[in-house]
Amino acid sequence: MKKEWFSILWILAVIFGIVALISVWNQKKLGFKRHRMIEEKEYLCKKISQWMPQYGETLEPAACENLLARIGMGQWPDYRSCLDEKDPLPCVSDHLCRDLGDEGCLMKARIRMGHPDTLAGGVKELVGLCEQKNRVDACALLQILATERPELGLSAPKVWHSRVCQLSGRNCTTAQDHALHECLASPIGTCMDRLEADPDPMGLFLACQAGAGRFCRRWAEVMFPHVSRPDDPYWSDVQLGQLCLLQDPVSCARLGAARSFPPLLTHACSLGETGACTKLLDTESDPVRRKFLEYRISHGG
Repeated sequence: MKKEWFSILWILAVIFGIVALISVWNQKKLGFKRHRMIEEKEYLCKKISQWMPQYGETLEPAACENLLARIGMGQWPDYRSCLDEKDPLPCVSDHLCRDLGDEGCLMKARIRMGHPDTLAGGVKELVGLCEQKNRVDACALLQILATERPELGLSAPKVWHSRVCQLSGRNCTTAQDHALHECLASPIGTCMDRLEADPDPMGLFLACQAGAGRFCRRWAEVMFPHVSRPDDPYWSDVQLGQLCLLQDPVSCARLGAARSFPPLLTHACSLGETGACTKLLDTESDPVRRKFLEYRISHGG
């Protein structure tokens, strides 16, 4: 009986010994991998710091290492493979965008903007980060670019300035200085014509707040250029309905056409939207109403 227990204990000791050896080996192997990864990160960050000026940017090695430290070991082989690329920086920036989200995508956009072949794509990504992801740092950079590089065709600096104010609450006093003084005093009464000629974002916002639907639409189009497309998802039935209630003829016409609802088209026509008048004329059989619609169209609503 004692021999049997001795044999069992011996077997258990051997098993535990093997497990302990495997554990120690794995720890050493993991430590070696971590040490190697740290060395590779330091090397890669040194290279990135050297490459960045070619793209008009700078990044200190310590800041780079802080970024890469947030990346799991599972993704690291992708970064290691970038070292084999002729131009590793775009490769690294693609992975940073994937692994770090908006912060990494901002870095990717800035890098792409530093090369003539990818400049347009970088600007588009930067605008997307500002307008759709609400990244204040992207909007602030766009404000600088709109001032210093007008050839990029960005919206006016005051548009991005107002966006920074809206998102962060910073620099709002100077953003209001951009607004037309007449609009600050009386948004609806005295500056409609001026806002049509100079779509100042702060002035449009004030006019919208005062209940002018068409200026709410214009403000949205100035602040977010992509919504100037009628088919943009921003223009839901609810959004169009709200602006129609605020007497925006374009929103009434779009909603009436989308829902095949003539009363809304009639309302839009009466507010001066000649496109709605034309659409009604296409199906109107009553001669008196036709004459009325023709008059509306010929006299601009």
